[in-house]
Amino acid sequence: MREALRRILWIVPTLLTITVGAFWLVSKVGAPTAEAHRDELPLFINLEPQSGGDLAKAALRHVALNDDDGTARALLVRLGGSALPHVLPELDSLEPTGRGRVALALMPIAHRMRLASLDEAEDAEEAVVFWTRFWQDRNIDFRPSVVRRAVRRYSERPSDVRRSDIVQLDTFALPELIDVMRPVESPADVERVRRIAKLAHDVTGVGATVPVGATVEETRRVVDEWERWWGQHNAEYQSFDGARRVLTMLTATQYGTWARDAVENRLGPSESGEPVLDVMRRAAPTTAWLVLVGLLGGWAAGAVWGMLGAAFARRPVDWATSTAAIALIAIPATVIACWLAPSSARSLLASVVMVLVTAALVSRHQRAAARASLDQEFIRTDRALGAGPLRIAVRCLRPASTQVISLLPIELPAVLTTSFVVEHGFGLDGLAAVTLSAIESRHVAWLMAMTVSIALVVAVVQIFSDNLLAALDPRIRVAVRRRQGLE
Repeated sequence: MREALRRILWIVPTLLTITVGAFWLVSKVGAPTAEAHRDELPLFINLEPQSGGDLAKAALRHVALNDDDGTARALLVRLGGSALPHVLPELDSLEPTGRGRVALALMPIAHRMRLASLDEAEDAEEAVVFWTRFWQDRNIDFRPSVVRRAVRRYSERPSDVRRSDIVQLDTFALPELIDVMRPVESPADVERVRRIAKLAHDVTGVGATVPVGATVEETRRVVDEWERWWGQHNAEYQSFDGARRVLTMLTATQYGTWARDAVENRLGPSESGEPVLDVMRRAAPTTAWLVLVGLLGGWAAGAVWGMLGAAFARRPVDWATSTAAIALIAIPATVIACWLAPSSARSLLASVVMVLVTAALVSRHQRAAARASLDQEFIRTDRALGAGPLRIAVRCLRPASTQVISLLPIELPAVLTTSFVVEHGFGLDGLAAVTLSAIESRHVAWLMAMTVSIALVVAVVQIFSDNLLAALDPRIRVAVRRRQGLE
């Protein structure tokens, strides 16, 4: 038990290493994703992560010096209320002309916050006076505790006044708006999310809204979309320093974005927009059944098949079993599936194909292992006492099977690949079709989810295989106990 627990604990760093390597490989061979923002980030580490405060101050300098083609002004407007605590305190330090340019560049934010009309934003001096007075009167509202209280009150007891309070905070309220979207479990939650999503859409100009009459499931999809968007853009609307800045060096990367999306949004979005985990739950039973049938049925049938060939070595039984096994291994599973696919019993025939193909492969390993066992002393003793081939085969089954069982984790990926081929050939609704589509489009979320799932299953099967070997072979049990210091 101690050995099994130790190996289970090692699964976590092993999976982490595998995901890093797989992500690097997918990023190298894959086409650019549809998410341009993610592709602009470094792969694994961001040595100079830029927070919303950094972006706002850089845009402030460009606008003040008039060294701007409109990009910096557009960035200030997009950052909105989250930029004001970084920009407005700096106005007095600018020379008059630059101060006026910045104040005018901020006026579209005031319009969005329902504080002023664009007609009032033509005079630079008036704009400077407006923002100076605004910050003197309202700077206390731009504190996390104040925003948290305002958003919570609006989500629980909405009113026009409370909505106006949040509108006047603009994007500075985004972290709390995203946070209160969960949970979504009842029609009351749907109405709450509809109000919050509309507010988030108004202050950002992006993102989905919840239509009137939406179901709980439709609302959850909207929340998933907002959380994915926030996972990619949250650094632009927040500031960080110290330990949080160090953490951001890892999270503000392509790998960090994928990992956060996988943890927070059920392994990320599939190509259809549905969470990958939901698609896997729906498609995995078919594939899991074929793999399980191949492993259990194929290994059992292959063990018997190989033992018969070994027991009747260089006799007609051996020639027949060897020829059949080689033929099944040589003929691609695709050909067999296409030949049998027109039948109506597709699921049954697919299971039979999995058993036959796996058994053929296992039988060759079992025959080789059994031939080695036949040379052991206890088998020669049985022969001398007159034991027949079948009795000798039964006696050899246990010691010969240990070598075949040790191959179980190694052969598992091959069995899974065979199941994909069989699924595709018989037109079954499993993981194969989605995986093939993801390979063609280089869909990172699905490919990474499959990589992690397969690695996890292989690790568990490896532990199971080792414990089964220890149960079958006393020598392995003794070796394990000695390594643990129990003997």
